[in-house]
Amino acid sequence: MKNKITSILSDFFYNIISSLISTGVIQLVLYPTLANSLSTDEYGKFLTIISIINVITLSLGNNLATTRLIKNVDYQDKKIIGDFNFLLLLSVLVNYLILYIYNNIEFRLSFIEFNYVALASSLTIIRTYLSVAYRLRIDYKKNLILNVILAIGFILGSRLFANYNYWPVIYIISNVLAIIYIILTSNLFRESFKLTINFRNTLKSYLFLILSGFIGNLTTYLDKIIIYPVLGAASVSVFSVASFLGKSLALVVTPVTSVFLSYLCNNSFSMTKKLYKILNVVFLALAIMVFLGCLLFQKQITSFLYPTVYEKAESYILIANFASILGILSSFNGTITLKYAPSYWQVIISTIKITLYILLSIILMSKYELYGFAIALIITNSFNIILNFFVGYIYLGKNQGVKNV
Repeated sequence: MKNKITSILSDFFYNIISSLISTGVIQLVLYPTLANSLSTDEYGKFLTIISIINVITLSLGNNLATTRLIKNVDYQDKKIIGDFNFLLLLSVLVNYLILYIYNNIEFRLSFIEFNYVALASSLTIIRTYLSVAYRLRIDYKKNLILNVILAIGFILGSRLFANYNYWPVIYIISNVLAIIYIILTSNLFRESFKLTINFRNTLKSYLFLILSGFIGNLTTYLDKIIIYPVLGAASVSVFSVASFLGKSLALVVTPVTSVFLSYLCNNSFSMTKKLYKILNVVFLALAIMVFLGCLLFQKQITSFLYPTVYEKAESYILIANFASILGILSSFNGTITLKYAPSYWQVIISTIKITLYILLSIILMSKYELYGFAIALIITNSFNIILNFFVGYIYLGKNQGVKNV
């Protein structure tokens, strides 16, 4: 038992360090470089485009990785290999189609600009899925190395941006380097493209996760996607800088939930109702500590990294970061719901969340602008935390083989 706890803590440590490295470079090097090199409007447009890319790549790439993680034991038991590389190829094509449609509606990038953006997005999907190789065998040391390589790619790309002033190059270079490393250290890329007897069931699970994941990820980046057409690109820059610390912490925490899910999916792990309640209390305490940390350091850090935007963003920092911290708390108890509740509950919860978010945003932003948007986000995340808790608690007791304490 002691060795198991040590192993779990070690994996959490490696994954947190991994996240700090890649997220740190993005938040402390890449974004400030772009913010201080571009105009407020240009930076706002970049943030909106990259938000759309993040929604697509997380919905397709990350959920394909989650599907692989959840279904892997079944494939191993049946001694079959296949389906996932075919789904990966399909995901890349869907990604290109979505970007093409959205570009024609909103941004109207040139042919060359669009294809650079689409290539960066496609490589991100491939890298995101293939990195699940280390979660399957719970090898977070290699995952740490992967994130170091990814961070080096971002730094090299940032240097090239200074010369060529074209941001997709940053994401292309970092993803290419990361994918090369994954190919050299895992076998996922070499798996067959053939379809197996599990394909229909796997596709069904993947589609459920895509739908719920898309809605959830859209909620995460909806601030930029809604603010851009309503209040303009400059307001996107202001709100993004205001929520900088909270969003950065959310990006760090996301891989930690992946470690948590990896152990939940392990047959040797037993979750009880008592442990479930304790974990939720721990998550709440951590969220409070993180928010207090934001209060102490937000002014010094944000004004240092974003001197050109800080003055406009200062009045929104408190409320924007509080909303982000609630989002972090929601991601933790949502991970448990993902494991123990039927897949359709992810769709139901996510649909309710985004519907509430959009309606409140429209109502409140029309009167209170960015303040109204932040209030809408706080209400939505709070409701989502409560709903996830009760759904997870109910289905935890119904799960066969789970001790009901």
